[in-house]
Amino acid sequence: MSNTQPIRCSWMAAIDDATLISRITLPGTHDTAALHGGPTAECQVRSPLQQLQIGIRLLDVRLCYFQSKAGGLNFSLHHGGTYQWAYFDQTSDYSDNPDCREFVLQDCISFLTDNPTECIVMCIKQENSDVDTSTFMALFNAIAGKDSFKNFFYLGSAVPGLGDVRGKIVVVNRVAEGTGIFWGSWDKQLLVEDSGSRNLDVEDHYAEAFAANKWDYVRDHLNKAAAAPAAAATWYVTYASCAGPPAPSVLPNPQYYADVINPELAAYFTTASWGNLPGMCYGSVYMDFPSPALTGQVIQIAQAAYPAAVPATVKTATTPWLFDEYDGSIEVSHDYGQNNRIALQSTADVGKIEVLYQGGYGIINLRAWDLQNNVIPPDTGYSDSKHGSGWVASDFDGESCMASGDIDGIQFAYQGGYGIVNIRVHLKGQGAIWENWLTEVKPSSFNYVTDAFAAGGGVHWIGTWRQDKHGIVDAQCCYTL
Repeated sequence: MSNTQPIRCSWMAAIDDATLISRITLPGTHDTAALHGGPTAECQVRSPLQQLQIGIRLLDVRLCYFQSKAGGLNFSLHHGGTYQWAYFDQTSDYSDNPDCREFVLQDCISFLTDNPTECIVMCIKQENSDVDTSTFMALFNAIAGKDSFKNFFYLGSAVPGLGDVRGKIVVVNRVAEGTGIFWGSWDKQLLVEDSGSRNLDVEDHYAEAFAANKWDYVRDHLNKAAAAPAAAATWYVTYASCAGPPAPSVLPNPQYYADVINPELAAYFTTASWGNLPGMCYGSVYMDFPSPALTGQVIQIAQAAYPAAVPATVKTATTPWLFDEYDGSIEVSHDYGQNNRIALQSTADVGKIEVLYQGGYGIINLRAWDLQNNVIPPDTGYSDSKHGSGWVASDFDGESCMASGDIDGIQFAYQGGYGIVNIRVHLKGQGAIWENWLTEVKPSSFNYVTDAFAAGGGVHWIGTWRQDKHGIVDAQCCYTL
């Protein structure tokens, strides 16, 4: 069966340029970087970049003002008091935590560089630090104003039309007025601010004890947003996330509430009145643990409400993660250490791909070369004396299989219980003819195969997930069109 899910990296290309971003039904993540710290701290299972790749366009970034022992400044990412193994900017000082696993700003810029039809709405809030607002914002503005970053930011106070901010990070500010669109602060209650500088209507009962009650708040607020006229200036923001009352109450965690609320959201959007969708907006929806399927429902509503007469030019196309789109019997924990990406330089083409295959486990490792026979380094590379460098995993106990030529297409085959078990490539100029599958696993055993693309510009990057002894269990590719 072929994977035919919609490509999520460029979905905003189908939205009309004139649409205010406050009128686009935006899928978002609450506490975007909260992947660590146990059940009470964790709100997501995907890194910020992975969230963007499944279609999320609204980020909730909690920044802790941090001065290193060397005196350098940066923001670390926190959920409450829990450090999330992430910093805001890779070019600023993070020397106190050299094993940092994620840089949110670089994730956003990398994504927008690959997908210039999109915009990212980034809500910033101070977390686990108590410096005054002027000190906090001075650091943020210094980072955003760096020569290599400043063209990626929209820091205006007015809500822009999408066409004015494609390829940009639109900053929404919960710290202070003066940089970005000011939202200000609220706490545990419905906030309605239809005048002054905010024009904002927020539902955020995050300390509600009962999931059913929280869902009532969410549903009613979505209905309120949908009933607003198309010309409404108010930005409706719904937090579908919930943590429950604070300690010492012994109550469920964000995952518990998401397990109740996310299916309700899916059912709600399934029954949306499609005939009334043109001009309709459900607002910005922050979620904990959103699935690709739920994110896709929000995307479809956004695209139906404000369709572009002529879609914006899409320069790349990305296949979905196979495991994310389909059930499998391997438990993929989606942590940072298992995600690895091979990114090509803009002038390079793939000239060779080598995999290590182990019977009973499928493909356990992968590396690639360009046409000049240079190994293309992954984000995190591994090597050994026998196999050399540039591998995406540390396991080398497998049989080498290789394909070479001027490669412009890649297909991965997924088998339940084993993960990625086979791979084949397409060479430029070969039309509909693909090269042979590399491993011994027969097509009759495949559950799913990634989509094929007529990638006239070649492969832009290859992404892999690995899972302990199971090897590579998930994969995706981005193609330059």
